[in-house]
Amino acid sequence: MSDSSMSVQVYEDNGRFALINAQMPDHNGVFVTYTLVVPDFWLMAVDNKNGNKETYCAYKNCKDINVAVKGREVPRTDWPTYVAVVRKIFENFNSARQQLALAVEQTDLSTEEAAEEGRGKRPKRPPARYGQTSMENLFMIQ
Repeated sequence: MSDSSMSVQVYEDNGRFALINAQMPDHNGVFVTYTLVVPDFWLMAVDNKNGNKETYCAYKNCKDINVAVKGREVPRTDWPTYVAVVRKIFENFNSARQQLALAVEQTDLSTEEAAEEGRGKRPKRPPARYGQTSMENLFMIQ
């Protein structure tokens, strides 16, 4: 990102939080996609030399990242930046955090109704030992 032909536009601090997929190295140095919640101003749009926009995220490497995210800590120049894809913007941290588990499992968050609806409830059935047939069998055997 140090190329002089690149244009960097930092997102404004609108008090929102973004749910993103970021390419970050794991403990072995292999890049893996992580789904994260970050403040909106940790993101930046970069025009590369091909004229394409790429989104990057400044991300603090620390043990308790939620404190920095919730507290909307201002990114420092020593924070590493990672390629990111913004999946959805939320008005507050709690809303974004609630959708995080769903976002890890699903690739499409655009259908909010399906997410809120859930899978439904299982029909309740009595245990087999209390069913009608077991009572009939009990009386027939005697």
